[in-house]
Amino acid sequence: LIRFLARSLPCIGAKITAGSIRLSNSVAEMARGMNVPASDEAERLALNYAEERATPDRITFKDALARYIESKSNVLSPSTLRGYRQMEKYYDPIKDMDVSEIDQNTVVGFINEFAGKHSPKTVRNAYSLLCAVIRLQIPDASFRVTMPQKEILQYYIPKDEELQSLLSYTKTANYDLYVAILLASIGTLRRSEVCGLYADDIQGNTVHVHQTTHLLPA
Repeated sequence: LIRFLARSLPCIGAKITAGSIRLSNSVAEMARGMNVPASDEAERLALNYAEERATPDRITFKDALARYIESKSNVLSPSTLRGYRQMEKYYDPIKDMDVSEIDQNTVVGFINEFAGKHSPKTVRNAYSLLCAVIRLQIPDASFRVTMPQKEILQYYIPKDEELQSLLSYTKTANYDLYVAILLASIGTLRRSEVCGLYADDIQGNTVHVHQTTHLLPA
């Protein structure tokens, strides 16, 4: 308080001596009205404030996941949101746990068990979503988990004669499917882009992709 007054009130006629300060009656009255906690009390209040900020809302992982998906409803694509909803069943072992109780050991155990039943890519996706959900509630949450090694996938590419055979069959059996196969195989459009096309999107030999169509959950 003395240091504060010495810095802030130099022109009120106060007389400062070593270790003390003599104030006018009006300033002394103001100082007596100031509520300045002792250092121990101030430290206690600061610690209580920090603890309150560090304590997340009590919420189960299931509800936290729903809250996370809702918070991204206008940001992520419909297919990504649908994928998140389909992943809800992955977290059955921890869905009823309070988010604040999910610690390093919980996450390691969950991922280890999950990895025994799913591909490495699925494990990584599940872990990424799990961390995102928890960090929405506890921003500084951090885990160290060993992920399974990535699989080296071998994709099958149809041979020209196989593609021609497929096109020959669908051209008479299902013309819409025939066009879709042409657009996907030769036009290199994605499935959602093919499904989102309208007649007006095709001008001459040019296909304009203006929108996509996704299957949404019922």
